[in-house]
Amino acid sequence: MNTRHPLSSSPSPVPPSRPAAPVRVLLVEDDDTLRRALRAGLERHGCVVADAADGNEAQAWLHAAAFDWVVTDIVMPECDGIELLRRLRSAHPHTGVVAMSGGGLGDAGDYLHMARLLGAHHVLKKPFVYTELLPLLVPGGADALRPRNPAVDAL
Repeated sequence: MNTRHPLSSSPSPVPPSRPAAPVRVLLVEDDDTLRRALRAGLERHGCVVADAADGNEAQAWLHAAAFDWVVTDIVMPECDGIELLRRLRSAHPHTGVVAMSGGGLGDAGDYLHMARLLGAHHVLKKPFVYTELLPLLVPGGADALRPRNPAVDAL
């Protein structure tokens, strides 16, 4: 007969599973239509999304909240994605970055190459298919070693 108390503190053979925390994304894009579409898609897949129309708005968000990922356009008015990336890498080194660009005055590849040199984890040339972005951000996607922000994990 087993006389062990049912609330015994003996370890269970299988650790309890905890639902994964939603991925927190800051989306920075000056094109309203694209920003709304990307936000809707990310939210539909369980991400918590804040958005900004330029790097200055993004900076305000970064001071107010922690994010796992920043998805940013490069060519934007006010504070562009390159300047945002410089600030982000020094102030928030654990935040993952996806840079996207369709070009501007120069070739998109040049902007994206610079973003990579400044620490972007991934780059996407516009136009891209939404299914190229999602696996980079969502657990279980193509990028299993996605960066995690310890400040977000502690929440």
